[in-house]
Amino acid sequence: MPIAVSYLRFSSAPQQYGDSLRRQQEAIGRWLQQNPSYQLSSVRYEDLGVSGWRGTHQKEGELGKLLDAVESGVIPAGSAVIVEALDRFSRLPFLETLNLLSSVLSKGVDLVTLEDGQRYNKDSLQDLSKIYLLVGKTQAANEYSNRLSTRIASSYTGRAEKAKTGESIKRRNPFWLKSDGKLKSEEARVVGEIFTSYVNGTGVRELARQYSSYFANPSSVKKLLTNIAVIGHWQRYDSSRQPTELIKNVFEPAIEEVIFYQAQNMMRKQPGLTHPRSNPLAGIVVCAHCGGNFATRRANEKSKTPSMGCYARMLNIENCSNSKNIPIPVLNHIYWKTRLLHIYEAMQKARLSDVAKDRVVVQSRIDSVKQQQRSLLTLLASMDDGVLRERYEVLVRELKNLELQLSALPIDSDKVRISIDEYTEYLLNSDPFAISKTLQIGGYRIICNKEGQMMVGEDMHTYLGYARKNNDWKIRHPDGQVRYTKTVPMSTEEVEHRFKDGITVGDIRKAACLFILTNENLAQEDIEGVQELVRKLQDAASHAIVRGASK
Repeated sequence: MPIAVSYLRFSSAPQQYGDSLRRQQEAIGRWLQQNPSYQLSSVRYEDLGVSGWRGTHQKEGELGKLLDAVESGVIPAGSAVIVEALDRFSRLPFLETLNLLSSVLSKGVDLVTLEDGQRYNKDSLQDLSKIYLLVGKTQAANEYSNRLSTRIASSYTGRAEKAKTGESIKRRNPFWLKSDGKLKSEEARVVGEIFTSYVNGTGVRELARQYSSYFANPSSVKKLLTNIAVIGHWQRYDSSRQPTELIKNVFEPAIEEVIFYQAQNMMRKQPGLTHPRSNPLAGIVVCAHCGGNFATRRANEKSKTPSMGCYARMLNIENCSNSKNIPIPVLNHIYWKTRLLHIYEAMQKARLSDVAKDRVVVQSRIDSVKQQQRSLLTLLASMDDGVLRERYEVLVRELKNLELQLSALPIDSDKVRISIDEYTEYLLNSDPFAISKTLQIGGYRIICNKEGQMMVGEDMHTYLGYARKNNDWKIRHPDGQVRYTKTVPMSTEEVEHRFKDGITVGDIRKAACLFILTNENLAQEDIEGVQELVRKLQDAASHAIVRGASK
């Protein structure tokens, strides 16, 4: 029984909510009823929201996969490719459309267009009447796409000119903006929360989970974080999606410029970071020999306790000589014992003074102008356009002014003081994975070698092994004292629960002392704040906000 292969396409994403997809599916269903000798293939080829005018569906979409399947014989001779109309298959000029069609027909696979009931096969390439029909249809489809593109481009140009003069324009805007560019209050609040959380260390996966009603996946969160419309600007793009003109102050801004540019700076630092999802130590514990991350080894019959070891060696023992696996409760003990000062320092680094905020904004504007210049130079290399040259000269003047602004700003050496309330609030309420990421950005690491030594900064802790008699692990600390972790062996699930279980009262009290030691010229209200913290801790413990012993 010959195979019928369906190919469906429409050009713009909004069409998925209209009639196009349903209409094409129903037409294919009717054809199959009228041609029962064909069996519908279980493999469907669908380019939904993909243009057929520039050949994107062939280069990057499902049509390219369909053509490969025909070429390789996966779709065998005698089969038929079913499309609603020829312009679903291609809106390219005639010769390019003929080449695509020939690549299918020459393999003995027919093309059926349901709208006009035409069937193209290998013999059609020799039939002048079919060729004339093909010429007419491809030319009409291509001309329609050209006219539509011209109208859309003209509409965008007109709106861009209005936007430059400060006139309100209507367009399809992101979810936090109305069509006139004004904010939707609830959605704008969500945008602000997302940027604040991201700058404070929450990863895009966690943000996608928390705000799943707004985002389908982490990629859509990343698009928001890089969308300059959140600070009120309209970034225009050319037909190949390269940024061209930036029109400022078109929309009502949802966040301040500085937090947007902080997020951009953080994203540039992200490639070297690990984004922990189940173990906050991921990306924190690294190998002293190869520099790679440690990964979790789950508990098994041989080892009742989950541990961490060099991931490179797990993949291949030739990759690294570090064969030492360290129990997670031991690493957990070192992590909780040493991280407080590093959290404080990382918070202080992330908190910008007024001068530092100004520098971030001006430097980011400089980077944006340089990006626009590069895009315009690419366009000018392919066409000599007076408007583009004038726009480039405007950018040259803008860049000069911004560089003067940057050079006039003082070098900021002031540390921003983090209040005890802010520090405590962060420790108590932050996502443990956000804290882990903040520590990574701040440079905190537990570096482990094959002798069981664990370096945190200049301090060395040594894992001495498991004491079966007491059901605990021995650790030598930098002061030379050997101490025991009073933790019984746990399953992986119990360990992960322990990680998520919160902060101990002892940790917060040490944090309060740390705050006093690391802040100079404490005001009286800060000292009183530390005293008040003890009372807060008792209350928090009674409400199960703070976990652990309250000694």
